[in-house]
Amino acid sequence: MKTKIIFILLLFLVIVSSCKKDYVSSEKVYRLEGHAQKGPFISGANVTIIELDKNLVPTGKSYFSTIDDNAGHFTFPEVKFNSNYIQLKVEGNYYDEVLGGIPINEITLYSIVDISKDSIINVNLLTHIEQSRVQFLLDKGISFQNAQKQAQNELLKVFNLEDKGIGNAEQLDITSPNLDGGVLLLISSIIISNYGTGLEFQEFISNFVTDFKEDGTIDSESIQEALATGAYVLDVNKITTNLTTKYSDMGKSIKPYEINLLLNQFLSKTKFHNRLSSLFPDTVYGAINLLTLPDSTRININLNYCIAINSTDDFLLSNASVFLTSDYNMNFSASGVNWYPDGNTERVGIDMQINKSIIIPFSFSNSGQVFIEVQANCMPFSPIIQYNRNRTIFW
Repeated sequence: MKTKIIFILLLFLVIVSSCKKDYVSSEKVYRLEGHAQKGPFISGANVTIIELDKNLVPTGKSYFSTIDDNAGHFTFPEVKFNSNYIQLKVEGNYYDEVLGGIPINEITLYSIVDISKDSIINVNLLTHIEQSRVQFLLDKGISFQNAQKQAQNELLKVFNLEDKGIGNAEQLDITSPNLDGGVLLLISSIIISNYGTGLEFQEFISNFVTDFKEDGTIDSESIQEALATGAYVLDVNKITTNLTTKYSDMGKSIKPYEINLLLNQFLSKTKFHNRLSSLFPDTVYGAINLLTLPDSTRININLNYCIAINSTDDFLLSNASVFLTSDYNMNFSASGVNWYPDGNTERVGIDMQINKSIIIPFSFSNSGQVFIEVQANCMPFSPIIQYNRNRTIFW
């Protein structure tokens, strides 16, 4: 009997030891790093990694770090997980690439990642918005990889950017000169320009996530209008300048993807209502508005053209300025306005007074090009906001 008891105890110890060994052997050591970007998060922002099980439920294990530079970089030199899935949480201040500064209010962004695929893991608006949709699809029995792919395609479709063949959201970087970076930069810039909602940025994102979660579309008319209107007033040249200057100040040289064509694709295809669609009318008295043409358009000089900006009861202009720059001896003429030299003989401008629409007829001769800059201070809601529209026209 005593021998039997000893045998059972030994067998129990062997089993326990075996189980313990199996558990330890499933634990892997990782070195993880990446960037947190809206624009880039600022040094000192908090970064937390939370281990998730296969159902994306927290296991209770987590690690903590901080953003270590103003480019949003973070690193976890040695973390141990039994699962392939983690959630990243970033909280703190960030650089706003649209306005060119650091907002007062902090934000929180998330990302769910399969770390068996890559050790470079980023956090951005795409990863944040996709997270709840991925969880919803996973609960419906769809695999993580397929859920992640579906959520990303659905989100890109909201912005008419589907079928672009870009990488997973956690691999994207707004500073990249490639299409992947351009898609992230455009969507990030449009969303932060949630024009006219009156909501704080974090609240607007939360509403977006809630709307997107169950069907992968945006059904809220107020969110649709905010996206279309925000995109309409984006100054992509200023965004590029803001980003390159920001990184230059950190001793880094970047060349972001030029998002003009992506922006025009969204604006030309979207069915979302644009609250400011009357700001730049397509035509006035049969003349084509140069400001509604895509950037770098070659025009037909036999047609009639103008620069036109509307001031309406819904959209008041407090003032506006128009500047023209040409390297081709000014082979054009404009009637009804008095131009003044602005700094040099190749640049001329006009200033308009409060609440008056601008209509400037143009005619062209020979061949050439002109760079048109418009700066309009507008009062559609409580703040006075400056909108810029720049176009290069060839003939």
